Amino acid sequence: MEEQIILSVDLYDNALTEKQGDYAGKPRITGTLRNEDIALRGYTASPTKASRPA
Repeated sequence: MEEQIILSVDLYDNALTEKQGDYAGKPRITGTLRNEDIALRGYTASPTKASRPA
């Protein structure tokens, strides 16, 4: 099953410019990801190869 990541961002009107529709954003933390969770995925340092224990 593929992992799905949802990124939430709070947008604020950019007060430094007068341009309409110019926003600044701040990521919203909505969950927790621990090192143990990452280790259980079984990935190597290479993003293109996964190592699966036999």
